[in-house]
Amino acid sequence: MIRLVFVADHNDTVGCTLEEDRKLRASQWPKALSAEVEKIFFGESAIIGSITYDHNVELFSKMDPKDKELLVLTRNEKFDLRGNEKATVVTDYMQVVEKYKNTDDVLIVGGGAALWELFLPYADEITIACTDEPLAGDITFSAWRDVPMIEQQRDDWQGGSTIYLKRA
Repeated sequence: MIRLVFVADHNDTVGCTLEEDRKLRASQWPKALSAEVEKIFFGESAIIGSITYDHNVELFSKMDPKDKELLVLTRNEKFDLRGNEKATVVTDYMQVVEKYKNTDDVLIVGGGAALWELFLPYADEITIACTDEPLAGDITFSAWRDVPMIEQQRDDWQGGSTIYLKRA
């Protein structure tokens, strides 16, 4: 099963190109969002893009996926994982799709926007931690709105809500 997971505001802003904007965005997060992020992003196998990995290398280096996979999708077979032995470089996303589609094993697609676009046609579920207030950013992801999904659950928290969608 393939699940897209992301944090957005009501404008579908999901990230920032510039480092200083990423810091501003992080400072704008409601306090309850950090707990939500930990709940929805961790505990399953995950795939992220090389840019997302580079922007969060310390976080991903501390993660212990146990028996789960941490995959980094890149065109560069020699991508530098900076000594993270828990992560694996992947260059063919269709191999990953084939492995996880039509199974009970969950693959979290954790970003960035190019990866969500790539995996959207194969997504069984989407989980969005959505803030009530706008967040800094210049990267948006709204293509998910065009996919027929049914809201399964909504968990409200101070400053936003987490929305769980399943393909119709």
